[in-house]
Amino acid sequence: MFSTRILYEPGFVFEGSSLEVVENMPVKKKRARVKCRCLYKGCGKEKEYNVCDIKSGRTKTCGCSVIERLRENHPTRGKLKKNRNTPERRLHSVWHFIKRRCYNTKERFYKDYGGRGITLCDEWLNDFQAFYDYCMACGWQPGLQIDRINNDGNYEPGNIRFVTNKENNRNRRDNIVLTIDGITCCLKEHAERAGLTYNTVYSRYTAMGWDVKDLLRPPKEKKALDPVFKSS
Repeated sequence: MFSTRILYEPGFVFEGSSLEVVENMPVKKKRARVKCRCLYKGCGKEKEYNVCDIKSGRTKTCGCSVIERLRENHPTRGKLKKNRNTPERRLHSVWHFIKRRCYNTKERFYKDYGGRGITLCDEWLNDFQAFYDYCMACGWQPGLQIDRINNDGNYEPGNIRFVTNKENNRNRRDNIVLTIDGITCCLKEHAERAGLTYNTVYSRYTAMGWDVKDLLRPPKEKKALDPVFKSS
């Protein structure tokens, strides 16, 4: 047997919600529907809803209460969405990815960060504004990346600096750092200093087993072939 559809009087407020019935609407996909006015903090927005969603508790307001909670928990969220290229937005992305690398075990680079015990300091962990203020006060600018001074240290005041992408790559843990002619730097920087390609110097060091003192030796120049004249 089919049950009779319940019609709600205008002004009826569903229990456990802030939705007041304005009028009954035609059934849609076998679901009873009503137009309701949201009463949450005087919102007043009118919208159509499935009655079953309201009665089950899945829908309690027009959504304004959820937006309010997001704004309270993430006060910069609205501003960041509107202005994606501002310093706030860029540093918020950096802060977000640092947290992922340090705490999300499913993150691709977790093993190199959180997996090694690297964390984000308590002062910045749940306070983006504190992180932002520190970075701006210490000279961060668009185009610069955050680099840890001590690669085994945490993201914390005193252990981060702002560098270009090139400088950041040269401070990686897997870089080969050598002292040649009294200068200590990564292998790529040695190669540039000597006017050699990195692949040449890297091959000499890893595959060919050259002594460190000979790594920057210029390659042998090919001798020009003298023309051969045949006597007639």
